[in-house]
Amino acid sequence: MADNITYRFIQNVGDYFPSGYFTEDFVDKVQKCAGRTADEMKELNKPFTALRAQYEDYKNFIINDHPRVKDAIRRTHEWHTALLKVLGYDTVHAYQEPYVVNDNGEVIEMIPVRHILRSGDKISMLIMEMQHLISVDEQSPAGLFEQQYESEPDKNTHQQRYYAGQWADVIPAQYLNKEKYHFSPAIINKAVTQIFLMPEERRPHFILMLAGNTVFLFDKDKWARGSYLQFSIDDLYTQGQLKSSRNHYALFQLLVNKEALAADGQTVLMDSLIEESYKNAYEVTKDLKEGVILAVETLANEALYYMKSIAHRPFGKKHIEANGTVIYDETDDDFEAEVKDDCLTIVYRLLFILFAESRPELEILPTGDEVYKRGYSFEALRDLEQVRLISDETRNGYFFDDSIKHLFAVLSKGFHKDDEANNKSFRVRPIDSPMFNDNRLKQLHDVRIRNVKWQEIIRALSLSRSKKYCGRISYANLGVNQLGSVYESLLAYRGFYAEEDYIEVCKAGAPEDGTYLVPYSRMEAFDIREVIAMMKQVNLVVCQEAPLFID
Repeated sequence: MADNITYRFIQNVGDYFPSGYFTEDFVDKVQKCAGRTADEMKELNKPFTALRAQYEDYKNFIINDHPRVKDAIRRTHEWHTALLKVLGYDTVHAYQEPYVVNDNGEVIEMIPVRHILRSGDKISMLIMEMQHLISVDEQSPAGLFEQQYESEPDKNTHQQRYYAGQWADVIPAQYLNKEKYHFSPAIINKAVTQIFLMPEERRPHFILMLAGNTVFLFDKDKWARGSYLQFSIDDLYTQGQLKSSRNHYALFQLLVNKEALAADGQTVLMDSLIEESYKNAYEVTKDLKEGVILAVETLANEALYYMKSIAHRPFGKKHIEANGTVIYDETDDDFEAEVKDDCLTIVYRLLFILFAESRPELEILPTGDEVYKRGYSFEALRDLEQVRLISDETRNGYFFDDSIKHLFAVLSKGFHKDDEANNKSFRVRPIDSPMFNDNRLKQLHDVRIRNVKWQEIIRALSLSRSKKYCGRISYANLGVNQLGSVYESLLAYRGFYAEEDYIEVCKAGAPEDGTYLVPYSRMEAFDIREVIAMMKQVNLVVCQEAPLFID
């Protein structure tokens, strides 16, 4: 669950919006996408200010009057009606059309749906209700994944926690007739899943689920991966009073009103926002992927340098010739794959650490501990990424290598405070994962990387190469889905040692459309604007599994 303190009333569950898009300037992005002026935003705020008293009356009724479930449902329904009017929805004729799941000719299986909105012949949106999520006497109500429209009687007490009759003041009596209609699925979240599995013409794009003090927005394209938006009305009114949050009411309005989700005959605002957020996520993901490729190439080539120039050991696949001569082939396919996999493993370790250190709420690493921050953290090394290494000793030394490998060991084995020695140092739980198991490294387990090369690797993983923005990549604003996308995309890449010089080329001025490797001997066939870089002989190059060579 991605959290943003600036918009506390919105829970961006499962990265509904990519984390890099759901940032402190989110309201500005929405305002721009909606084409709203500052004056129009002020007007959007006004109805919610007027609605606050009605919400407080409703909430006090639930908390202080201890109403029957039936009365609470009726009053919650009335509050929902007031909220929907402000959001621009037609509120008349609620529950007048059953949403049929299965009609076998005897008992019709249906899901209670307050309003069905259509675009032509297709259902574009459903508005649904569930019981409120207000805590009473410190008792938390059943939530989204527990609440039901109707439950089976308890075998011991013969009591039902939920039963259809509780909705009698809201849902027309004909749909509560068990001889003709049956709620199925009765569990709320299963009902949502069932709706999104319906045939296309019956499957809505959005479901707006109202729950008293909480509003949920579900999307057919995001529900299956556990992504949705959750809005707290309490936090909305708490934050909306602050001068720094004066447009929060307008933001809520723009995200869930009829224009945003079910505008007639035009692209809805939410679709435009999602498209913009994906563009943003794509740029960040593409930038990071390029950085990972550069880091892998740097690691592999430094490994080759270390083995041949420092350790003076052979590096490659061992082959014994017919005459007994032993040779080591760096261009062997299996060996190249092992080197690439080892390099990716090390880079994935770094990405994991960068993400964990940027998210202290995950409590994976003790980022609040000064000893860890100054003496162990990868962030401390990032602060040295731009420091000039002037002397040969600092350039070719192994301070970075020793520090990083020590950090890897801390994560692999764990680090615990010694109470007997009265050691007040930090604690790290060991990470039981193959990723941090050095025994899984086949070729790079004893390779050392010089300071100057570690700087290049850290810069590759830390700095954006975007033309629009050049600065640090914020791992705090990267979502799990984006990191997963980087991981999955790199599985299609292979590494190979170039047996001749190559040039990396692209369409003139458009490297974003793809780059390709071409032998240096064909240099004259390309304009200088199409040449990006030179790949020297006996350097490892990372490319797609089926590289396209330009004729």
